[in-house]
Amino acid sequence: MKYKMLVTDVDDTLLTDDHEITKENREAIMELQKNGVRFVLASGRPTEAITGIAKELELSKYGGFVAGYNGGEILEMSSGSMLDRKGLTREELLEIYDKSKNIDLKYITYKDNFVLGKEKDIFVDEELKITNFEYLEFKDLQDVEFDMLIKCMLVGKPEIVLETRNMLEPLFDGRIALTISKPIFLEFINKDASKGNAVRTIAAKLGISLEEVAAIGDSYNDISMLEIAGFSGTVENGNNTAKETAMFISSSNNNSGLARFVEEMKKQ
Repeated sequence: MKYKMLVTDVDDTLLTDDHEITKENREAIMELQKNGVRFVLASGRPTEAITGIAKELELSKYGGFVAGYNGGEILEMSSGSMLDRKGLTREELLEIYDKSKNIDLKYITYKDNFVLGKEKDIFVDEELKITNFEYLEFKDLQDVEFDMLIKCMLVGKPEIVLETRNMLEPLFDGRIALTISKPIFLEFINKDASKGNAVRTIAAKLGISLEEVAAIGDSYNDISMLEIAGFSGTVENGNNTAKETAMFISSSNNNSGLARFVEEMKKQ
């Protein structure tokens, strides 16, 4: 097979809206791995919220990887070793927190498998459901002890998320990377962290060229890996930017879009 590595986004791509892996997707993934194709789960989720899926798909057995926090962490499943970790400093996280105080979005961050925030709402609850993390409330981020955390998010209504990204991105001037995963999640990560850079790191470790990488996703945070992959795809439910970037538009996440992408990948 031409492609030696397949990278997939998790939520709204690999998983259905009910957070399940379809039978077709599972079979396609297992067949590829048994034939020597390396499989990578790349997600905005915290790494610890992806490893359960990785174990279910036997990534440890077949030499797969997890790129969590939009590439902020890269975990080699077979060894359990962290290949890379890029985070935000205390000063950067506090700067984002201060800038968010007058915005109608909720600030959350992550520490020790907890979601930390000042106030919960339905959008924060959605992240708790996705990660299966517990929630810890703080009165002020200044009161929380940390030197570096991998990412933070502002969560809320999609139109406010988009407006906020457009407003804040120029203010950070490339010092901090901003990306939208789900329409309700505005993510802040290290300026050198991205799914694309994670793909580069993993491919280099394995001696695989980017032309031998296939990648599929659905949203803005997937663009960096779709742009560099030898073959790229999006699911039918992907946003317009992902569809404009991808070489192939598959069926939706609820209709085994990843399996359809794999079928197309084999034809290349």
